[in-house]
Amino acid sequence: MNYNIADNNGIKIFYFNEIKLDTSCSGLLKAELTSLISNGDFRDLIVDLSKIEICDSSGLSVLLVANRLISAKEGNLVFVTGSPKMIQLIQITRLNKVLTIAGSVEEAILLIKEK
Repeated sequence: MNYNIADNNGIKIFYFNEIKLDTSCSGLLKAELTSLISNGDFRDLIVDLSKIEICDSSGLSVLLVANRLISAKEGNLVFVTGSPKMIQLIQITRLNKVLTIAGSVEEAILLIKEK
């Protein structure tokens, strides 16, 4: 699984550099995000999913787990995607009522700073 992590003034940014978020990598991503959130000394996280072209229910489950873990830390989590397929999937599953979505990392940073 290809990813990298950056920091922007205390906001962790997790760049997921894969085109698929499905059963082939969702377990690995869940483990990485769980470890990062549980062991990290931060409250705010951006997960950049902008390269994803394919996502299944196991991938959506990872997003919900990360959201729950950050909520437990009383932090903010923003997912970044500009993919029409991902946005449609999130809307069809009504996860847009639970997850915060931004079109770019810059927009996500602004959303977190506004909270």
